[in-house]
Amino acid sequence: MKTRILLALLCVAAVATATTWFPEDVECPVCGAVNEFQVVGSFGSYIYGWPSKFELIFWPSTESEFIYACPVCRYTCFMYDFRDPPADKLDALREAAAEVDFGGSYETYTDIPAMDRLSAAEKIYGVLGRDDEFWCRFYRIVGYHAAVQGLTEEAAAARGEALALAEAMLEDEERAGERKELMVISGSMRYLRGDPDGARADFDTALSLTYDNPAIEAERNEGYNEYLNALLEEYIAKIENGE
Repeated sequence: MKTRILLALLCVAAVATATTWFPEDVECPVCGAVNEFQVVGSFGSYIYGWPSKFELIFWPSTESEFIYACPVCRYTCFMYDFRDPPADKLDALREAAAEVDFGGSYETYTDIPAMDRLSAAEKIYGVLGRDDEFWCRFYRIVGYHAAVQGLTEEAAAARGEALALAEAMLEDEERAGERKELMVISGSMRYLRGDPDGARADFDTALSLTYDNPAIEAERNEGYNEYLNALLEEYIAKIENGE
């Protein structure tokens, strides 16, 4: 009886932290091919407590399914950007996609190595055009996937790019209210690149700041500020414990 109860509790816990995907046919806007991609089914706020929080990236960007790629024309980008690229950039996107070489023939997009898709996406986003905030997140995602695959040098290089972009945004007076978040990002990239002292300095500075983004309502600012404070306390504890 106790065994059955324990198994039942474990099943409930698994469901409570489950994320789901389901397949959907999606037409490639660049070449017209219809691909079966995975789309988000369900998730919960628990994703914000998963370990990727230490890089300020969250599910589903931590999953291979998130990186869409058309195996026919090789147009590649994140799932939320795939369907409706600007019409005036379609020709340039075709040219950029034609330069991508996945090194083989693949039936489904998830068979293409994630790092190859991210390399292709970098070319595509170069055509689409994105700001520093996007690229900082992009390289954090690259660093995460590289680390998962044990590609230490690639992970460090991507995180170095993210760090440089975070430092550049810290100099932007229009982002003054976001500096707490940017200091968390810069500190996390230093920590993951083997610089705990530099990370600790950034985290201490971040703790002295208040997140106050004028683009969102006060309640969300307050909630996010509390989230960052809790994250900082965990990070500082990791450093003090020599993790």
